[in-house]
Amino acid sequence: MTRVGHVIYKADDLAQAVSRFRQEGFDVEYGQARSPRNAVIYFSTGPYLEIISGVRMPRLARAYLRMLGHHRMVADSDSVAQQREGYSRIVLEVEREEFTGLASICRDHGLRTLTPTISRKDVHGRRLSCLCLVPDDWSVPMFVTPFAVDTHRDSAHPNGITRIERIVFEGSAAAVDICRRSGAEDRLSYRLGAGDISVRFA
Repeated sequence: MTRVGHVIYKADDLAQAVSRFRQEGFDVEYGQARSPRNAVIYFSTGPYLEIISGVRMPRLARAYLRMLGHHRMVADSDSVAQQREGYSRIVLEVEREEFTGLASICRDHGLRTLTPTISRKDVHGRRLSCLCLVPDDWSVPMFVTPFAVDTHRDSAHPNGITRIERIVFEGSAAAVDICRRSGAEDRLSYRLGAGDISVRFA
């Protein structure tokens, strides 16, 4: 069974989104101490939330991806930058050995993939690294390998919340099929729809 690794929340302004989640009783930490580009909300068990802003790609990255033929990935980045603030993408956690089969499923839907490594040192000095399988289409899930470090909390948030209990994802036919064929856990409910994601906490 494929676990939900985290859910991406696209923010118009990172600092404002962090402040809003904190006002709702969540402990939020920035992804890194200097010039953070994301923030995270960890829970006692299960997936975490990642808050991001500035999803539009830098010019050099755009040119490089186009050179590799990933025109759709660049176009989707521009489109997501214009979307309203809110939950934006599901990220599923798998082992590296599963990437080949998952990439094949994506190709069945005409999707190309990239496999970058993402690494950062968080505000606690921990090195968090993972390998990613990123489909060109933002509206379908991406896949990551688990962190070597356990980032779960030892206690509930100030508002009493300990976990993400349920995620409902209303996606395209391709997104729904990728969730189904990857064996996504029951915490994630998926059905055909316009791309909306809702999250229920407990």
